[in-house]
Amino acid sequence: AQQGVRPFTEAEKSNPAMYTFNKKETLVCRGFNVKFFKAFLADCKVKKIVDGKTYLKSFDDLRKYYDAVVWVSKTSKEKLPENFFVEMDKWKASYKKECADAKADGRVEENDAEPIGAALFEMILGWAIAENNIFVWVFSLFQWNLMARSIN
Repeated sequence: AQQGVRPFTEAEKSNPAMYTFNKKETLVCRGFNVKFFKAFLADCKVKKIVDGKTYLKSFDDLRKYYDAVVWVSKTSKEKLPENFFVEMDKWKASYKKECADAKADGRVEENDAEPIGAALFEMILGWAIAENNIFVWVFSLFQWNLMARSIN
């Protein structure tokens, strides 16, 4: 077994609110190594290198990894180490400044998120219907309508 992950329990697998997506393992939040996580984020921050210029991923792209770790902690009711939030607040402030400097230099892509294609959108709607999740279905339709209007 790998360090830092554990198998889902049967109760977690059967709980639709856990969103396991047929995965077998989840993070172990107790003892989570913040230094490794920051190293992972540092490795992920480079989007591309063109003509010697390093283009960075947007702040929001990397913040999503942080949000995912915090979400796992909340849903599994496992506490993250006390220094996690202090260290990550420092890292987020630093990377936000680094992104602002890179953006001023034209080295950050303006589109913070990739667009959702029609095929993926149909899959999301199909999943929402199969799970009897009317809220996701209605919300998605409204969002799609708003996105389509902004493009036109």
